Amino acid sequence: MKALLDCLVYGMNKYYGNEKGPVFWAGKKVALITTCGYHTEKDSDLFQIGMERYCKHSKLTYMGMLSERDFGYQYTFMDNEKESRTRAFEKSLYNTVELR
Repeated sequence: MKALLDCLVYGMNKYYGNEKGPVFWAGKKVALITTCGYHTEKDSDLFQIGMERYCKHSKLTYMGMLSERDFGYQYTFMDNEKESRTRAFEKSLYNTVELR
């Protein structure tokens, strides 16, 4: 049983070493929704680059990222502009994904 468990745990995404494991999430789609305290182009950019590289390495399809600025607890996070951008991002994802 332990050997089977080891196979499942390590075989989910193994692209390195002498033996390549099965890949259960190859071709799956990934989209990111993030918040940050700084201007989004200065805070989430490195995270996005890292996730794009991870998706490429893991044979995932990177769909994009929506990042919104959070000014802190003393401010209301969601407003009409953020809601509009979120809905537009969702619609762009919906339009590019084949529904089954």
